Amino acid sequence: MDTLYRKAKEFYEEGNYTSALPIYLKIDSLAGKNNILNKTVIKSILDRSEISRTTFTHAGVEAAKELQLEALALAEVLGSAALINDVYMRLADMYGLIGEYDTTKIYLDKAFEYYKTTDDTKKLCRLYLIYMNYYFAIDKLDSAGFYLQEGVEYISKKEAPQELATLLIYHGNYFEKYKSDFPNALIRFKKAKRIYEGIEDTLTHEFSRLHEGLAYTYKGLGDHEKAFQHYAKFYTIRDGMRKKANNELTRTLETKYQTDKKAKEIQLLKAQTALAEKERKTQLFVLIAAIFLILIIAVFYFILSRNRKRTNKKLRELDQLKSNFFANISHEFRTPLTLIKGSAQIELNNPGLDDHLKKHLSIIDQNSERVLELVDQLLDLSKLEAHKMDLKVKPIMLKQWISLQVEPYIYLANQKKQEFKINFETSSESEEVVLIDPEVLSKAVTNLFSNAVKYGNEHGKIDLKVACQEGTLLISVKNTGEIITPEHQEKIFNRFYQVNAEKNGVGIGLALVKELVELHKGNIYFEATEKFNHFKIEIPVKRDSYSALELEASAGKGTIEVSLPQVNGSSKTADVTRELWNSNGQIRTSGDNPEEELPIMLVVDDNADIRFLISEQFQRNFIILEAENGSEGIEKAFDVIPDIIISDVMMPVMNGISLCNTLKKDEKTSHIPIILLTAKAGEENELCGLETGADDYILKPFNHKLLQTRVEKLIEIRKKLRERYSQELVLKPMDIAIAPADEVFLDKVQSLMDNKLSAPDFTAEMFSKEIGMSRMQLHRKLKALTGLSTSEFIRSQRMKLAECLLKTKGITVAEVAYAVGFNDPSYFSKCFKETYGRTPHSYATFNTVSSIN
Repeated sequence: MDTLYRKAKEFYEEGNYTSALPIYLKIDSLAGKNNILNKTVIKSILDRSEISRTTFTHAGVEAAKELQLEALALAEVLGSAALINDVYMRLADMYGLIGEYDTTKIYLDKAFEYYKTTDDTKKLCRLYLIYMNYYFAIDKLDSAGFYLQEGVEYISKKEAPQELATLLIYHGNYFEKYKSDFPNALIRFKKAKRIYEGIEDTLTHEFSRLHEGLAYTYKGLGDHEKAFQHYAKFYTIRDGMRKKANNELTRTLETKYQTDKKAKEIQLLKAQTALAEKERKTQLFVLIAAIFLILIIAVFYFILSRNRKRTNKKLRELDQLKSNFFANISHEFRTPLTLIKGSAQIELNNPGLDDHLKKHLSIIDQNSERVLELVDQLLDLSKLEAHKMDLKVKPIMLKQWISLQVEPYIYLANQKKQEFKINFETSSESEEVVLIDPEVLSKAVTNLFSNAVKYGNEHGKIDLKVACQEGTLLISVKNTGEIITPEHQEKIFNRFYQVNAEKNGVGIGLALVKELVELHKGNIYFEATEKFNHFKIEIPVKRDSYSALELEASAGKGTIEVSLPQVNGSSKTADVTRELWNSNGQIRTSGDNPEEELPIMLVVDDNADIRFLISEQFQRNFIILEAENGSEGIEKAFDVIPDIIISDVMMPVMNGISLCNTLKKDEKTSHIPIILLTAKAGEENELCGLETGADDYILKPFNHKLLQTRVEKLIEIRKKLRERYSQELVLKPMDIAIAPADEVFLDKVQSLMDNKLSAPDFTAEMFSKEIGMSRMQLHRKLKALTGLSTSEFIRSQRMKLAECLLKTKGITVAEVAYAVGFNDPSYFSKCFKETYGRTPHSYATFNTVSSIN
């Protein structure tokens, strides 16, 4: 279909409508027969409308109008803003042509508003000229001049010399023809002439109009010599244009002749090719026997190679199964760890906790952290085996970074009364910026520091030496303690190998260190002396040691500490069967502040204990709803429209990713902030969650203070967005909305306000029916986005419109009252005074005096 359209377009642009029209009709037939709707179909209809219009007959113009209306209906179904507004512009021109000027203005204003946002200077130039024709048609010459002046001023700020020159010509014609203001006309014609000469575009219809206008202008100024010169130039250009058209026609005919000639030559070549093909077939037959023999040999080697590949594939599958096992079992650990660690942290934050119990809970918290470290090590090993851990090298201040890594272990060493010494080889070298992956190398060196403290004896020594020599980073860790004997030294980097099985540990740490160092293109060595166990790491830090993908540009980013206010509320929890509404149909309020509605939190997790833990944390400040899976969560979200959702990712029936994707695409729920919780660590999993529209992504086991801060921050952001609404009469989706669906919703609301606000019977019930939501859903949606209930929102819009109208001269208070939907001007005055603190009459008088001053 696109090929047909390109062919028809070529004929259309050549003015060969006889050849173009059948192809356009074929496109239309194919689209109807196969139920196809795309931009090509709509553009084809618009081209047909232009062909009909060129007849300038009543029937042709009427047919063009009907085709454009058909194109508009299809563009609205397709949802293409560009096509819709293109049709608006054409319809404005068309209705002006047939004299229906009210309809012209409607479509003209719509198209103009859109193209002002796109800065499409060609379309804007055409729209300004349509405005000019419209006001000329209704005999408002000053308005026509105003739009021409505005067009010139606007286009002059853009890089669009052709469009600017066009507008200057029409503006000059306006002064010459309608105002007889020949000096002003001359100024604009001269500007246009300089532009055309600058772009060397002097053989066009517009340039001829320029000289025609100059001729009339000089005639009006009494300079008949120059008037004659420009008349002569006008006719010279017209003659040149005719010659150019004739030359193009000649070239077209010559091209067709050459094409026919080449077609005959191609037929001759085909005959010669067929003869050569017969000779090649004979040669091919001779080769078949040799090829057959080669194929037999190839099949033999193929079978041998396939068996080898199958064996390798099975080995890879076994490695993958092993890696998946480590990854999956590690993920399963995170949910119970969340419960253990979360419960301990909640109780530890209790100021009245008994010291004895606090000590036991601290031990639980510390050991759950240790289990989490082991889980992370298993995950790292599985990632390394699956080749899913990549280097992200960036410049790091070496001395500062090492000091940060070693600081916790100095504290642990002091507890064991160990002497921890750090030696930087030279200050000038060690403080230089080096290229490393801080995450990968941190896991390696902290593991060595931990082992040095853990397995070092009391009152022993730990020596850390850091140097940077000839593009290589050297890190040396020595500690006193039980010396590793030679028979164990070759095996200490093997997985799950333990020098002493009676001591704590599972033998993962050093194996992980070795693989991380090798991932970083480095080496690790071990040696033992009479007093020390000595580990040494060598890492390249030169830029040419790493690929472009491994080099990650690093911009300095500070950490911002956000202190959020605590939300006070009464202790309230709820499930789906609990009443959320009071007798007046409003959300239940806080006991401390009866006028403040409690926000609703929906917790979605298949683990009942996790749901309980989160509910316990937030029950004082939120009404809590629970759901066991994503499907149930979506149902409750649509039913209640909560203020925030906390959801697990891995759940039966429907997971959290699907829940988030569904809710963010629906305009009823798109505004709701969603936090995803997951046991799956890794940037790729976090990216997947955020790409669905999730507002935050937190790894299990999570810190409960962190979760509370994230929730409060998201609630605070929504409050700030609501505050912005109160300052504007017209809703601005890009200022208020969070998701694209919110922009669509607010556009619908603004359109409804524009059409229905002046109707006295426009109520909250009618509002919810027109917008396609239940009254409760609309109430919750508007409350979240604007901070107002449905009725308050309607009244707010009416008051803002009234305030704007009262600034207009010559309009009475009663007229304003009726214009904004009030039947009773007295009641309107009462409402206006409640809103703005003064009567409408006083407000209008004050603004009139202010504008005069």
